Amino acid sequence: MTYPNKKTEIRIRRLRQLVDSHGGTAQFVRDLAKPGVDKPPTESYINQLLGGHKTSFGEKSATNIAALAGLPENYFDQPDDAGGRDELDLSPVKLRMVPFLSSWVRAGEFTQSPSQYSLAEGEELLPSPFYCGKRTYAVTVRGDSMADPTGYFPGDIVFIDPDAGYAPGDDVVAMDKEGRLSLKRYKEHETGEPYLLQLNGNKIIDIDGEWHVCGRVIFSARKR
Repeated sequence: MTYPNKKTEIRIRRLRQLVDSHGGTAQFVRDLAKPGVDKPPTESYINQLLGGHKTSFGEKSATNIAALAGLPENYFDQPDDAGGRDELDLSPVKLRMVPFLSSWVRAGEFTQSPSQYSLAEGEELLPSPFYCGKRTYAVTVRGDSMADPTGYFPGDIVFIDPDAGYAPGDDVVAMDKEGRLSLKRYKEHETGEPYLLQLNGNKIIDIDGEWHVCGRVIFSARKR
């Protein structure tokens, strides 16, 4: 691809890295569409930027997207390593710290009253690997209901963002009428009616008055 200038090349390259870290353009756009955002960028617009079809990846666009993603204002103008090590920006990146909760019971308490929550003994703060909402938390997977090559195993750590949008195929945290949280995969029937899928055993749980989605898994980690 031929770029109009070096600055545009760097911006497109860094945007592509950012989009990939969110799992693709569609998910990136959903992550930017936070409550209170009037006109988030569309998937088509981001794809046009990535493809170099816009005449210029201008400063206004770069600044706006960086702000929505919770990144420094000059994020897209920071050189990356594509041009050699002498172009690396080694300045520290400020990551959001999120509470690493000791149990799913505590996660339920946090979900319902995040503003009144304080860390308990043995709980700590973990750095989020990339952009996340202010109410994001991390918790350890217990049980094997989602044990699957595409799912999660006991001991895995999942980062949950209650403010992130979700779509069919996303892994979410759902709460039952008793206030208990459960990790499931969000799906839809052919009729468009939503349901939750437990991967281990392919158990289907229809979403009705007894269940509601209260967060999406934005990242997971497994100890080696």
